[in-house]
Amino acid sequence: MRRLALLIFALSLFAAPATANAAPGGIAQLGNPFGCLRGDNDAGGVCTLSSDTWGGWEILVSPDNKNVYAISEEGDNISIYDRNTTTGRLTRKAGTQGCVINGADTATCKGARHLDGPLGMAFNPTGNTLYVSTYTGAGAGVLTFDRAANGVLTQRPGGEGCIANNFIAGDCNDARALNSPRSMATDDDGTTLYVANAGSNSITALAINQADGTLSQISDTATEFGCVENTPSECGGDGPAMSFPWSVDVSPDGNFVYLGTISDQSVVGFARNKATGRIKPLPAPGGCLDSGGTDGCTVAPEMSQVWDLQVGPGAGSQIYVSSVLQNRVLVINRSGNTLTRRPGSSGCVSQTAVADCGDGIGLNQPEGLGLSPDGQHLYVASADGVAELSRSSTGGLAPRTGSRFCIAEPVQAPCATLRGLAGFQAVTVSNDGRSVYAQTPYGDRGVGAFRRDSVAPSCSRKTRRSSKPERRSESARAEASCPQNRRSCKLT
Repeated sequence: MRRLALLIFALSLFAAPATANAAPGGIAQLGNPFGCLRGDNDAGGVCTLSSDTWGGWEILVSPDNKNVYAISEEGDNISIYDRNTTTGRLTRKAGTQGCVINGADTATCKGARHLDGPLGMAFNPTGNTLYVSTYTGAGAGVLTFDRAANGVLTQRPGGEGCIANNFIAGDCNDARALNSPRSMATDDDGTTLYVANAGSNSITALAINQADGTLSQISDTATEFGCVENTPSECGGDGPAMSFPWSVDVSPDGNFVYLGTISDQSVVGFARNKATGRIKPLPAPGGCLDSGGTDGCTVAPEMSQVWDLQVGPGAGSQIYVSSVLQNRVLVINRSGNTLTRRPGSSGCVSQTAVADCGDGIGLNQPEGLGLSPDGQHLYVASADGVAELSRSSTGGLAPRTGSRFCIAEPVQAPCATLRGLAGFQAVTVSNDGRSVYAQTPYGDRGVGAFRRDSVAPSCSRKTRRSSKPERRSESARAEASCPQNRRSCKLT
């Protein structure tokens, strides 16, 4: 009986995929020419040629994982890609279905109103509606697009398709302090859209109509607000250290909203009324962190030009922050109404060795952040490329070393070489956890596509025989490090 049990155990090790570590992490750029898309042919055939593809500030995967959307401030457009949910490959949709552009229709793009300098995007939870913030022009505000089952975007008509601070009769609905909006975030219930407005040093709360996805301004009360400004002129709320807001996110429990700023170099917390969407600033000093103690906030000298922030899973007690000029990613803890920098090296990962920081790689000028759906890994878009950081069960961050955990150009050991592109500004992770996509900065033209090890690679004969050629070639580096002793075949 014992011999039979041992035989069954041995056979299970040989035939079944290794699952002891369900999410080992690691990324690899897809093979040529699928690992990058460019709006020109400067990459010499390494990348797929994709018309209207430019650098930009935001890239998103649709909630159903079927499409990827990338905006371009320079091209005044949104590129639309079909996504192969097995391989992660992107294909620009054919003809005018693959692009929405400011103004009249073109040969390759469908026209849209006020798509002048797009900077940010956000989906409602169902993915039926896409919101786009526009930075310049008379209609600078937030645009509303219906998303069809095939991923095609159509702007809603009249005022339903645009909400702006500068009211345009019959064309845009009105909202307060919605000047040069940048980043946006919805709560998990999809009732409210929060907008960080760089031009008016404010945050605006917009109610989402559950029937059609259209937006309307939320009013103020004496103690809670639909709009908060650094120095109130249009808003009822007065918030600290809110100069040039650039990023915003909502905690998964819906109780808090966080704002990151470029000029004040701050993270500002807001308590959120889940029933109404209204917000109010957390009281200083503990309710905000700032590099210089502006408006009484707690001093956090490591903070510099907060480009992006992501709230961790669960109750959202950790906020992850890209500190551009310090070349670091920081962890902010929230306890009650108090924000603090997480102490020790688990509260910081740095490009260069400094005290109380993990020593990372590929973090030169970190900007965009993307958290994996399982909450175990944080991906960082930087001037170098893409780097992966490990997130602990308590919310701390740690660097990861090795060619599976960073991709860079120019090459820096031990990172893998980034092909066809040179650095990124935005990054996102697909909701199925299989893919990472990144977008180049303004002035460049490209999107990078990467496979993520969302399940542990297996060294079993069964897995190798059933692997498709593309997957084999892309994971060759990981497979090569997999020992022949299948009992220890894990990649961590």
